[in-house]
Amino acid sequence: LHLSIRRQRQMCIRDRNVRSMMHLCSLAVPFLKVQDKSSITILTSAQGTKPDPKSPVMSIASAMVQQLIKCTALETAYHGVRVNGVATGVINTAARTNQQDLIGMKLSEEENRSYLDEAARDIPLAGQLNAPKEVAETMLFLASDDASFCTGEIMVVDGGQSLTTDNYDDYCAMLKSVYIE
Repeated sequence: LHLSIRRQRQMCIRDRNVRSMMHLCSLAVPFLKVQDKSSITILTSAQGTKPDPKSPVMSIASAMVQQLIKCTALETAYHGVRVNGVATGVINTAARTNQQDLIGMKLSEEENRSYLDEAARDIPLAGQLNAPKEVAETMLFLASDDASFCTGEIMVVDGGQSLTTDNYDDYCAMLKSVYIE
């Protein structure tokens, strides 16, 4: 398995994305088991739904979080605790505009803008980045009584980005050539 980043960075990604969620669940579940109705909603990345050759470690960590959601849902269902997840693509937040790249190097403002523009082009629905409000509303739905029979579900909120390759522009050009010509 070719993972082009240092082991220390791999461990940091795993710890931040997987170990932290496992720890929080292990702390919360005993308290939630004694409640009449309770739920856990975990935020994860849509990168866990398919391999991302640009970021294999993040894909692996996200897939692990998605399995944590499903395993915890199965383990806690008997006690009436629902566990679901929301898997997102790139979210347009102020924090995102100041991000580091996948190997921990600071992106210049121009590099980051280029990344965000490219990510927006790869989103079939509306051609824009995820809005934090849409992600929050999905999480609220999963935690609400309206989702009282949902557990172990991972709702992908990425505007269809996970349905495509990283070359959505090329796909659109192909569709135009097929349907317009």
